[in-house]
Amino acid sequence: MNRAQAISGLVVAVALSFLVAPAAFAQGPGGGRMGGRGGRWGGDDSPQMEAMRDRFDALRQLDLEPMWAVLSFDAGIDAATLDSLRGPFGDAWKERASVLHDADQSDKVDWDGVKREFSNTHKQLADRIKATLSADQYTAYTRGMDALASLRPQGRTTRGG
Repeated sequence: MNRAQAISGLVVAVALSFLVAPAAFAQGPGGGRMGGRGGRWGGDDSPQMEAMRDRFDALRQLDLEPMWAVLSFDAGIDAATLDSLRGPFGDAWKERASVLHDADQSDKVDWDGVKREFSNTHKQLADRIKATLSADQYTAYTRGMDALASLRPQGRTTRGG
């Protein structure tokens, strides 16, 4: 590369930087999609975002999938015992789906009420699990649930919590 080519390349690079710089500055502090508005990941304080956070918090009160996974794969539960728990899990699944459907249809959702309802359903299901499993099975189940809980973030995982 000779001197003229190097100078031409430098001029092109500088010219491109003048084209790109205004777009980068126009995004404001924090940069692209996630930045600039405060909060943890962009800080969308809109009512829709708050409703999404509330819904997530409510779902954590009745988190059926990890419970079923631990029973099915981690606690060494025999098929007959697992089958006896399908009904209560199915009922809790249907209740959760119904409550969430009603919430989706409502303009104003009482998420604290939903959390209480889900918490009560969770307690009833947990009592049924404890009554159904043997002592050794229940110990294996609680160990599996504790191991999962230690991997999950506690409280709200977004702003506000």
